[in-house]
Amino acid sequence: MLAVVLPGENTLLSAEARAALIAGLRHVDGVVIADIETIAARGFTLEHDPAAEQRRSAAFVQFILARQQAADGR
Repeated sequence: MLAVVLPGENTLLSAEARAALIAGLRHVDGVVIADIETIAARGFTLEHDPAAEQRRSAAFVQFILARQQAADGR
């Protein structure tokens, strides 16, 4: 599996940090950082759902905050 990390503004982690995290996943064979236009120009189809990405990002932030609160005993 090839994962494409899209650069973006207002992201929790930089594209490089996200690429490093994804590269550590068991089923990922490779990771590239590229924009949608570059991927499309090379003839690839990219499944991209910005609204779903925002929901997953918000859920991830809430997960991390909840874990931190649990660790702090709150």
